Amino acid sequence: MKNTIYACLAALLIFCGCSSKSDNINSLVEYIPFQSCEDGRWGLISTDGEVLFADEFSERITMAINGRFFAQNDDDLWEIYTTDEKPQQVGSDVYKEIAPFTEDVTPAVKPGGHVILIDRDGEEVKVLDVIDGKKVKGVSRFCQGIAVFKNEDDAYGAINTSGEVVIPAEYCNISLPTEGKVLALEKKYEEELNNDDDTFDKAVVKVFDTSGSLIGEIPMKGVMNLKTDFMDGVVIVAKKYGSEKRYGLMDEKGEFVVAPSAKNHSIHSVQGEHFIFRDDDRYGLMDFEGNVVLRAKYSELTFAAEGLLCAQKEGDDVVRFIDFEGNPVGNAEFTSGYSFYGDGAYCLVRFDSNEYGFVSKDGERLKLDNNTELYDVLLYTGDDWVDSDFVDYAAYVASMNITGNSLDGISLGTSAQRAASMVGERKGETITAEDSRGDDELTYSKEHDYSNLYFTVYFDKDISAAITKTVYEDYYGYRFSREETTGYRFTDAKVDAIQIRINVLYDKLEGKLPELMKALKNKLTGLGRVIAERSDHTGIAVKTASGNVVMAFIERDSPNILYVGVGREDKVNLDNARGSMEDGDLSDDNWSDEDTVAVDSVAVDEVYADSIADY
Repeated sequence: MKNTIYACLAALLIFCGCSSKSDNINSLVEYIPFQSCEDGRWGLISTDGEVLFADEFSERITMAINGRFFAQNDDDLWEIYTTDEKPQQVGSDVYKEIAPFTEDVTPAVKPGGHVILIDRDGEEVKVLDVIDGKKVKGVSRFCQGIAVFKNEDDAYGAINTSGEVVIPAEYCNISLPTEGKVLALEKKYEEELNNDDDTFDKAVVKVFDTSGSLIGEIPMKGVMNLKTDFMDGVVIVAKKYGSEKRYGLMDEKGEFVVAPSAKNHSIHSVQGEHFIFRDDDRYGLMDFEGNVVLRAKYSELTFAAEGLLCAQKEGDDVVRFIDFEGNPVGNAEFTSGYSFYGDGAYCLVRFDSNEYGFVSKDGERLKLDNNTELYDVLLYTGDDWVDSDFVDYAAYVASMNITGNSLDGISLGTSAQRAASMVGERKGETITAEDSRGDDELTYSKEHDYSNLYFTVYFDKDISAAITKTVYEDYYGYRFSREETTGYRFTDAKVDAIQIRINVLYDKLEGKLPELMKALKNKLTGLGRVIAERSDHTGIAVKTASGNVVMAFIERDSPNILYVGVGREDKVNLDNARGSMEDGDLSDDNWSDEDTVAVDSVAVDEVYADSIADY
């Protein structure tokens, strides 16, 4: 699949450009988190080397923007603080995710909540649960007054700081603005975005200003890459010429300012009428006329400031500032250069693995007051993208399509051939009898924003059998016979159990399985009579009027895994659902009322099973 748009929201790679001070979030940074010693507490130092406070926070903190920074608490949730010598917490709310205050409002989400806009005092300004009638899945940080949002249809649009739509959600890909320009790709071109070809064909990228007005279009025919941040009026474009990828520079009207050239294996960034190019893994500087200003002899080369480069020569261990003629600027040498944060007077650099500091545009090291040592720094401003943490548990359970006789529309008693066809439809493929030889189960999965569902369909016997014919052979006067396989057929096997396995580790449902169990209980108790329920409400089984058993439970040893199953009463393994004692005794006598609330003679407790089926 092609690398489509570098700042692709589908991958949550949102960048606000580094082409000018107004676009660059680094220019908004006021203070940088630092430690003065190994395992020390965190403090904040200004972008010109003034310590605001030191050794204050044991957990990590963010860079400060617009008079606010965030500190992580013991529950890995974020609190808002003021940029004072004695920082004060703003309000009492905590947030699972929060974007930096690049404006006076910012997107944030509380545990289990919708995305909201809050102001610098922590007051809720607007709930972003629904925009234009569609549920909101996530919102980016603000840049130049707008933020990108994604709705339930995986369509992207943009809002202003009041939460009003400025670009409707009609796009499969959209960028944050740079130099007042937003790039967007319409949903109708989504197939081109996701196909296996190397290039676009008919797609056209629209260019909007931050008010939502269309100001240009970029035809994408033959384009392999389009970098979404404008740098001094141009974007970097890679086009395919035969088997070659050539880079050029294009304006918002889709006109080439610098045509793709075989000399440009890659263009990395632009400043004025110069750009950094790559040739055989080395970097150099070229102007818009195609003249090589600095030949490709650097292993690292980036624009540091106006007319200033950060460079490392091939084979050299140190980085230094140079001008556009390749002359060293100042005496400072370092191992890594980061950015001219804040007002751009000083660049944060790393001198060695445990020593950071600041260097001026003249290439001179800034001496810090009181011999302050920067042992380590954190270069994190907050979340670039904030996902909704709200879960509609009833809707998630409804997506499983649980009945007293089926899951996901596949019923008990369904023939092997019909079940194979249904599973094949769900997998987007054809399942043949030959594919299924030796199998007594079929598996498939369904993607879901909360957590994917993994299905297993069990049968009462093998679902495929060989079709044979008898072949006779004469050998020295004797006739021998053997069976020769000529094909395969589906047997008369029937579905007798169906299972869903859900692993929520690292998914949206992580830590939320108890709430999901409540929704499952509500569903299951409407299907039949409860025959067992754990005292801690992590497992339940019901018996339907038709004699089937429907059950749901969380694994004891793996609390991030949940099972849902339906099966014939004689095929569902309730012993597995019940679990085993240390001595291996599975008898009901070993379960006390403290462990299990038993109804009839069946108890549901510790789970060590791989499945709910009795195999």
